[in-house]
Amino acid sequence: MIENLDGTMETVNYFGSSHVRIYHNEENEAYPLHWHAATEVTMCLEEDYEYVIQGDTVHMERGDILWLPAGVLHSISNPANNGSRLIILFDPLILSTFSELGSILSMLSPYYLVSAKDPDAGDIHSLLQGIASDILVCQLGDSKFKDVLISAKIIEFAAQLSNAVLEDKLSPKRNKEAQEKDLPQAHLAGIYHICEYMRQHSHENLTLDHLADKSGFSKYYFSRIFKNFTGMSFIDYLNNIRIEEFEKLILDPEASITDTAFAVGFNSISSFNRVFKKKKGLSPSEYLNLARDYKDPSQRF
Repeated sequence: MIENLDGTMETVNYFGSSHVRIYHNEENEAYPLHWHAATEVTMCLEEDYEYVIQGDTVHMERGDILWLPAGVLHSISNPANNGSRLIILFDPLILSTFSELGSILSMLSPYYLVSAKDPDAGDIHSLLQGIASDILVCQLGDSKFKDVLISAKIIEFAAQLSNAVLEDKLSPKRNKEAQEKDLPQAHLAGIYHICEYMRQHSHENLTLDHLADKSGFSKYYFSRIFKNFTGMSFIDYLNNIRIEEFEKLILDPEASITDTAFAVGFNSISSFNRVFKKKKGLSPSEYLNLARDYKDPSQRF
């Protein structure tokens, strides 16, 4: 259920020092278009659910696992019969110290679905399903270190998902596809290191010329191989990183939209506003007004 909804923004209330909220949802109700500053992991346990995620219709069947980054607009239709889902909402700052995770997770916007019926996802699906179940067991337990154990499991979930995504991009199957497109697999592997470099230097003036030169490829070839590896253009990937950083920094009460936009790497406030609105579905000022609307600082994330 949605406890606090202001317009399209859902405020996720954490308890105490915890930065995780877990629901075993069995309510037969639809959720309107909304977004939240928490990352969401949903595992479908019974019946099917239909999500609309930033305009894309996503059909979830029993056993499917959905990764939904923070700030993504989505709605959920009610199942035909009483359904059941495990929903894990957590502060993305839990993962913020692991930059190598961010390099991959930035590719999973606006969502990533691990299908229980996908024969190529068997191992990773079973692994993620087990971790999600462990998180629920931790939540129901009475350990004094419950929050630590759950946070550790969330980090493990993100790490295993990231590793699976990277392995898939470098798999023999992808290698064959890359060869058919005349893209050597060793070149695709090099793009991962470029992604890490972009995350570390995203606040700088990164250009296509600079990144292509650093990779040793022509601009045309770099653009082609980068999109093949990440599923998006280099500028879209870079903007994803910068918007993620903006969302973290803007929660500082002293931070301004303009200064923060420039600090994360945008060189024009008009281009920042355009990119932010396209990615989030609302303006930076609307986001700021909602995201800072917490009485209790411990609930900020």
